[in-house]
Amino acid sequence: MEYFILSIVVIAINLALLFFITLTDSRGKIFNITLLGAIIWALSLNLLYSGIIENFIKYDINLYLVRISFLGAIITVTGLVLFERSYLRDKSWNNILYWTIIFILGYIFIFTPSVVKEVIVLGNNNYKFEYGFLYIIYGIFYIALFLKSYISIVFRSFNTSKKIEKLQLRFFLIGISLSFWIGIFTNLIYPTIFGSSDLSKFGPLGMVFVGIFTTYAIFKHHLFNIKMI
Repeated sequence: MEYFILSIVVIAINLALLFFITLTDSRGKIFNITLLGAIIWALSLNLLYSGIIENFIKYDINLYLVRISFLGAIITVTGLVLFERSYLRDKSWNNILYWTIIFILGYIFIFTPSVVKEVIVLGNNNYKFEYGFLYIIYGIFYIALFLKSYISIVFRSFNTSKKIEKLQLRFFLIGISLSFWIGIFTNLIYPTIFGSSDLSKFGPLGMVFVGIFTTYAIFKHHLFNIKMI
């Protein structure tokens, strides 16, 4: 029950922020992709570990929920890459190409055993994930995308001459640092080293920091150039 509540809080915070940014006139809307990924990631594992969906659907969909969570996770980091490219460097991305890539990755992650082969039920709401041959490549790809964007944002925060931008990026960096490093440890580093998926359900909970610190930076320091009245 505690996990269910915490997960709902994470989903609600990110969903509220997503709607808020969507309603504004801001180039920061591209960051909504990260928020959407966080919601998919948290919701899929919420349904898995809460057991709610089993009351409505008799077919075993646990494997698909886990695979969807991996897709949500990769969408979060993809959104960060697009944010760094669009918002900080004013370089656009072809929307058709982006959604084509997401569609292809979605098919691979959800309908093939390449990333997650099997979900073993160990007990009541207790599972073990068996990973596929692309899991390590997935992890390397995820970390590489994150570091590429993260380092660029860090450099921008140090090099910008605008005091307000330094403040904006400082809080934004705190949020993405806590959120992404928690997810990387619980869902990539820990399973690789110890061969256990025990901590995987806690990965999306870390995304609460993205929501909290991004919201604070918007309201206090006008992140994404959103002006509050």
